[in-house]
Amino acid sequence: MHSDAATVEEYLSEFSDERRETVKEVRKVILENLPEGYEEVMNWGMICYQAPLEIYPDTYNGKALMYAALASQKNHMAVYLTGIYMDEMTVATLKKASVRAESDTMSGNHVYVSESWMTCRSH
Repeated sequence: MHSDAATVEEYLSEFSDERRETVKEVRKVILENLPEGYEEVMNWGMICYQAPLEIYPDTYNGKALMYAALASQKNHMAVYLTGIYMDEMTVATLKKASVRAESDTMSGNHVYVSESWMTCRSH
């Protein structure tokens, strides 16, 4: 599901109450752990966490570098983590977290993790 929402609040208002609460829970975890300097914006129809161009303007396409994103699709929710800026310790930590997440639940939904893309899905 692509969204044309201009703000995170507008994006969240498009969901059912249950879906909105689940997305808000995941968003809270992301914001609590987001490194300093990144910004939360709507981009590509989802909530994106990116390095602002004011901080890192030298990108290959002139657009801000996405660090992570949170999206609600028709049949699932996804957290997209871009690992291109990670060191080996961070990758190892995320792999350990992904193994734990396979059996965790969020708001009664099972969480599935694809290590190859480091994408968390909740059905």
